[in-house]
Amino acid sequence: MIEKKKNIKILLLVPCIIWFLIFAIYPLFYSLKLSLFRNTLSGEVFAGITNFYRAFNDYRFWNDLRVTFFFIVLSVTLEFFLGFSLALLLNQKIKGVNFFRVIFTIPLFVCPVAVSYIGLILLNEENGIVNFIVHNILGFSKIAWLSDPSIALISCILLDVWQWTSFTFLVLTAGLQSFPTETYEAAKVDGASNWQAFRYITLPLLSPIILTTILFKLIYSLKVFDIPFNLTSGGPGISSEVYSIFVYRTGLKYLDVGYSAALSYIFLIVVLLFSIGIISRMRKIYTVEGE
Repeated sequence: MIEKKKNIKILLLVPCIIWFLIFAIYPLFYSLKLSLFRNTLSGEVFAGITNFYRAFNDYRFWNDLRVTFFFIVLSVTLEFFLGFSLALLLNQKIKGVNFFRVIFTIPLFVCPVAVSYIGLILLNEENGIVNFIVHNILGFSKIAWLSDPSIALISCILLDVWQWTSFTFLVLTAGLQSFPTETYEAAKVDGASNWQAFRYITLPLLSPIILTTILFKLIYSLKVFDIPFNLTSGGPGISSEVYSIFVYRTGLKYLDVGYSAALSYIFLIVVLLFSIGIISRMRKIYTVEGE
């Protein structure tokens, strides 16, 4: 009977294993194979690590890495602090708190492509409502949100922050709601101030959730594509071209598949390094709490 149950468990795992091999492992090794070849008119020619060497000598590669990291740092930082502030505010017993919780989670369910097209309408330099407010109500000059190289990337970040602040708000609110109220009541009895309760109770209890949230948002931001591509197409020039747009254009527009595969593998290594660093930090926190 026990042996039969084991066989059933293995049988139920087979579809998952097959799916994983076909859609994860096979593409991973196939793209590695592609990265070692160069496309020519006569077909594929073995190039070894030439494509990887080419990436590190490509100005566009370094520019897009810089743009991507700027996007990550600014968007993740703003989304975390805004989401955390909203979560702390709406964790209080105030009138209409549930209504505001629902309102602040709505952007999370909007398609990123739709967000970018809404941004095109709102940030239109001549007829957009944002410039109408800036120029006609506030009295400032109109801002070139999408055509100024120094502002275009900021416009992409602002739209990303509008949409994904909801994610950090939702996760951190769930974390705050899960904490036992007895801990705060005991701290209040002992004379702890609100800041002390936040510093010595809320932050330590919430730190694993904070790190998990940042990990998910970092991974998403590293592969962000929809908003920058649809809003600015990486322009003007390549001022707002994130790394994923570079990989897309190299492989599907210029048909340089080998170089595109090499860029993807470099990107994979970067994502893994980020993930390993945060996960190791999370393990340390869990170890300390377990002791």
